[in-house]
This record gives sequence, C-alpha cells and structure tokens, in this order.
Amino acid sequence: MELFAQGLVLVIVGAVVWGLWRAGQPAPYFAVRITRGEARSATGTVTAPFLQRVQEVASEHRIATGTVWAVVRQGGRISLKFSRHFPPPACQQLRNWWGASGWKAGIRRNKCPRK
Repeated sequence: MELFAQGLVLVIVGAVVWGLWRAGQPAPYFAVRITRGEARSATGTVTAPFLQRVQEVASEHRIATGTVWAVVRQGGRISLKFSRHFPPPACQQLRNWWGASGWKAGIRRNKCPRK
C-alpha cells in the first residue's frame, strides 16, 4: 500500500510540473496543419505565400501530416516550430524562407499617456 501511495504522489507531482511547464510556454501566433499532404491554416492569420511554401516543402519531403506553428519571442521576432513529422531538412527550408520573407509580430504599445 505504501508503494502505491508513493507512486500516486509521484504521478501527481509530475502532472503538476508538466502543467506548469505547459502554462509557461508561449501561445502560438498562428498554426498551419498538413492533412493528407494539404497545408491549411489552423489558427491565426497566415499569408498565401507562406501556405504555398509549406505546401511545396510538404510535397517535396512527402509529408502527409504535421503541424507548423509560430511563437512570438522577445522583440516581436517570430520563431517557427515543427511537429515530429517534419524532417530536419524540411524544417530548415521553411526557416530559411521565413528568415527572408517572414514578418514580425505586431507589438502592442501602451497607449496610456505619460505623466
């Protein structure tokens, strides 16, 4: 019985740590989901050229399913993240395209006047 209680406490502590870690992660700015080899916007606003490039890379690397999402970093820089379905060369191709053609996230400025 004591071993069961220790295991239960370990599972609960692990779940709490995982939940806190997930809560601390930045929310995706946008996401593109690939289903049956077709790229579609899942959340947020995605430009047609980016969708087209994701579609091209998915076709080239025969990616039938997967997700590409963007998170906003400090200074408004957007970083791309990839599901495990994307091989490293495909990830790098999209990062290279994003570096040349991507955009920064809109930064909300405080509109309160200074005193």
